This record gives sequence, C-alpha cells and structure tokens, in this order.
Amino acid sequence: MDRIRKEYKNGKEFLVTDFSDCNEDQMIQMVAQIRDLILNEDKQQLVLAIFNEKNFLTPKLMEYYRTEKTEATRLIRKQALVGFTGSKLWILKGYNLFAKRNIRPFNTTTEAIDYLVDDSRI
Repeated sequence: MDRIRKEYKNGKEFLVTDFSDCNEDQMIQMVAQIRDLILNEDKQQLVLAIFNEKNFLTPKLMEYYRTEKTEATRLIRKQALVGFTGSKLWILKGYNLFAKRNIRPFNTTTEAIDYLVDDSRI
C-alpha cells in the first residue's frame, strides 16, 4: 500500500498520507512529498493524515510543517487526521490556534473521510 495516495468516495477525490510507524525523518520527507503534490496539481484538495501510537510530533517535524512549502496551505480545502490522542491533540489545538488553521481530528478513518467529502461541513 502506498503511504501517499489518492482515494475516492461519493465521487470526491482526497489525498491520504499514512504516517503510521514512521520516524521523524520519514514523516518530514512525506510532508514534503504531499506538499509538492498539492503544489504541482495547483487545485483545491481534501487531505487526510493517518497516525498511530508510534508517531511523535517532534520539534523538528513541527518546525518543518510550520515553515516549509507553506504555500500549499492555500490549496487545502479541508484537512482531517486520525490517530491523535492525549498530548498530540493539545499540540494540534495550539497549532490550529496560532496558525489559524482548522485541521480536524477524528477517532476513525471513516469519520474523517465522511467529514472531508461532506460539502455541508467546513
């Protein structure tokens, strides 16, 4: 299974990045790849990120996410993630507040995908 892939539901395309079991360097590389893909396609995107208990939001990763290729942000229509619990949720809340973003956490992939493809939910 590709860690970065396109999937479809109800005729809507969304990008999936599966960070499960990845270390810091792998995650940074994947963030760069997904942002390059978004910039190259130059269209509004729905984005899902999948994490698990083996992922850590390190300062290096968060700094990269905050500063590199941020021009891709303008092309992200909605962004959801799965696999955040505890301190990761607090980090996400802080990031959303300070970066003026609305990345939404969900308990299941199904819930996250339903949110992404539902035009009535922003």
